[in-house]
Amino acid sequence: EFRRVLFRSRVRHLDGSIRWVHILATPYRMPDGTVIWDGLSVDITDRKRAAAALKQSEEEASRMRNLLIDAIESLNDGFVLYDADDRLVLINQVARDFAPGIRKVAVPGATFTEIAKAAIETGEVKVDGLKKEEILRERLANHRTNFGKVLERMVGERWYHIREFPTREGG
Repeated sequence: EFRRVLFRSRVRHLDGSIRWVHILATPYRMPDGTVIWDGLSVDITDRKRAAAALKQSEEEASRMRNLLIDAIESLNDGFVLYDADDRLVLINQVARDFAPGIRKVAVPGATFTEIAKAAIETGEVKVDGLKKEEILRERLANHRTNFGKVLERMVGERWYHIREFPTREGG
């Protein structure tokens, strides 16, 4: 005749503060006709606060990420970010426009090696009579060793100055 009840509610604590509770209760009719409730009430205020703080933190992180991407996209220079495993994390439109032939390869998760190979294979990077394998080997060797030094490279019909800098986490 009676059903178990499960609900969450806000309640005012004895000290006047508002608390969240999770309640599970079952009503029972006594022989004299009165109804008693047998159940459990658990204070979930800390859990609710933690969930709200997590949501706020996630929203702030998303806002900061969008702000950072907007700033990177507003640069007049190309910007490319790789992670510690040399996988592409972020590339702005200016950098994508450097070498239109590699757009399909230069996507998040692609390795530096894959992108460099594609640039050489599509002819985006001029090889000046050298073997493609030599150009790739040279570029890969310079990629993690010549931090801050300018590398001049002809891409398409234009010359580019490329400078690489490591991130603290190894990207």
